[in-house]
Amino acid sequence: MAEAIPPTSPTPVAELLGTSGAPPDNLGGSTVNVGSNPGDLQAKMAAGADPSLALTAAGAHRGNTYICPVGVTYTPVTFPATTGAGWTCIKSNGALPSGTRVTASGAQMFKVQSVGVAAPNTARALTFAANARGYRVIGLEATHPDATDQFGLIDFASTAGRLLFERSYLHPHAAQTFMARVGMVFGSDVQVWDSWLEAWALGQDAQALFFRATTRVHLENNELRATGENIMLGDQDSAAAAVDVTIKRSHFFKPLVWRRALVSGAPNPSWDGKNWVIKNLFEIKWGHRVRLEGNVLENNWPGQGQDGTAVLCNCGIGTSGQIVDARDVMWRSNVVKNAPSMFTVSNAGAAPARLAYLNNLGLNIGGWFVFFNHAGMADLWLEHNTVVPEDGVAEIVAGGNRAAILWSSDTGWPRQTIRRNVLWHSAFGLFWDGHANMTTAQAAAAVPDRDWRENALLNAIGASAVTGFAFHSTHAAAGVDATSGVLSPTSPLKNAGSDGKDLGVDFTALIAAQQGIVAPRPSAPVTRLLSATWEP
Repeated sequence: MAEAIPPTSPTPVAELLGTSGAPPDNLGGSTVNVGSNPGDLQAKMAAGADPSLALTAAGAHRGNTYICPVGVTYTPVTFPATTGAGWTCIKSNGALPSGTRVTASGAQMFKVQSVGVAAPNTARALTFAANARGYRVIGLEATHPDATDQFGLIDFASTAGRLLFERSYLHPHAAQTFMARVGMVFGSDVQVWDSWLEAWALGQDAQALFFRATTRVHLENNELRATGENIMLGDQDSAAAAVDVTIKRSHFFKPLVWRRALVSGAPNPSWDGKNWVIKNLFEIKWGHRVRLEGNVLENNWPGQGQDGTAVLCNCGIGTSGQIVDARDVMWRSNVVKNAPSMFTVSNAGAAPARLAYLNNLGLNIGGWFVFFNHAGMADLWLEHNTVVPEDGVAEIVAGGNRAAILWSSDTGWPRQTIRRNVLWHSAFGLFWDGHANMTTAQAAAAVPDRDWRENALLNAIGASAVTGFAFHSTHAAAGVDATSGVLSPTSPLKNAGSDGKDLGVDFTALIAAQQGIVAPRPSAPVTRLLSATWEP
């Protein structure tokens, strides 16, 4: 039986130096103190003979570092086109240690603010012009000054690149009900570290960041919040895929104040009263060579825009007839908490391929681990995942399919590897082509070139036997904690893999991948790392 072909890893962000993936602190130029007048920062981002300016007369970086006083608010800044491979750094003089994610306070930062009320839906705090390359921004708070509707906060030209944000807080004004995204990112070599980004919008999808035709992206240790898709890669109107994207150690989160109703249908007492469009926590429409590793994706729900699935690959045909697909994608050592289902992959005329789901933990999950919607997807790899349910019995989505894995048709699944997973059987177990409880004969017909082995299906009573899946009548009998997914010392699943590991999640590897997300960083106990609260 054939194993799936593994995905190809993303190419790292180019031209960025040092162990943190950042340029060196000493850029070779001068340290320049920026004044406290609103226009002082923009005045320095210019070309000319004056050595205090960022660029030479020819447009090359001088390697200057600009120190901005904490608490000063500057008018909008446009970063001009550059030549050569140098850098300019703009940073706060506040105490913001590297490697520590900032909070939503703006403390120890300088601020750049748009001119909002004068230009609805067009005002921006920052603009990276065509060919603006080599800018590093540290300790920035960027926002709008009032409740005026705005599409975004930062503009990125399609030829901008080598842009790095660190320890920054990028967000709407508290009174706004429409800021659709922090930015739609084009260009190449874009990084965001240790930052807090959020966006919300009534009547439209909103994203913290939307990557369109972007090449080489690295996001690490960020708080990412949005009412729509927290992060979005590509869409049907994109000119090209988002390629070489890495997102690590970040927290994708939807606050429960955005949720209109509880699971029971009763009003949510903490709802903020606004009918937000709620979509998902992460979505790929058009993305190649993508890796999500060591993240926590928390809180999603149905009834306000989608079915509540946490992570989507939603592929199809673009508006210009282009193939909009997902290829070479790896989800590894992530925790997904509080959602009706974990992963859905759709093929509406553009088949995804080489997708890997490795060492992920689902907590408080109402339905499926993964739903493969439409045949034709090749090289699907699921290994060492654990999913525990929201209660093991009751529906979280009325009429939803409560199953471990779903396939939408009975043929057309080349090369699948499904090994050493611990999944809740729920009502329908392995659900294919509208039929519950797949048998071994049906599996052989649907997926002839498969490698299925050493999997455990829990709470499976009266289900059909399938080669490669051991059925356990209860989670207690399998020694699996129904809240955390942790195995008991006497669990028959311990050391049961032919690779020498426990079945399900390798918690040591999971916690190591997630260092930096949950305090304290070095040795967060499993119970604290995996605590989950669904209702407010």
